Amino acid sequence: MAVGELLHRVEEAGITLAYSSETGKLIAKPTSAVTPEIVAALRERREEVIDALRSETIQSAAEVFDIAREVFDVNGDPKGEPEEVPRFVARGLEEASELGLVARWSRTFGFVEIHDPTAGDWHDIPTKGAPAWVKREAMKRKELRRHEGITRLLSASEMQERWETETYSAPEETPAVSERGYVYEDYLEGVREEDDD
Repeated sequence: MAVGELLHRVEEAGITLAYSSETGKLIAKPTSAVTPEIVAALRERREEVIDALRSETIQSAAEVFDIAREVFDVNGDPKGEPEEVPRFVARGLEEASELGLVARWSRTFGFVEIHDPTAGDWHDIPTKGAPAWVKREAMKRKELRRHEGITRLLSASEMQERWETETYSAPEETPAVSERGYVYEDYLEGVREEDDD
């Protein structure tokens, strides 16, 4: 019997063969499936079986990567048809993407929340360590709720439109400070009058 045929019969019988280089023995499991015929054939072709088992053993990390490349495609996705995402998950991800990267005050004092547009999660971060844009957006949302009655959560694009429509216009008066660094009194009087209004 040829070695290939012998190994095929062993595999069909549900037997796993291994070679222990420490003890120099062939190990067949489960032993209950090993018949006297198989034992005799393994003894007869022992060296050839050991050589065949060694050639099937992974010898290096490069072999592991080669096997992985065979099983997985370039992007690391399993070969075959991609799994279908449930509709409710797909819809949630679409909504998260539509909302975008936004910020608001957290229900926990001293924190602001940032929306993750890739997963739809909200993450609390301490206000002290929050980026300036996060604090400005949280304040703007609070202002919109108080002064304009907007209670719904505006998306990132809607907030961007709000920011673009509100432009700060600097007074076109003479500068408050001269070239030498003096502050003009008439400028200060105008500022005080505006504050009183």
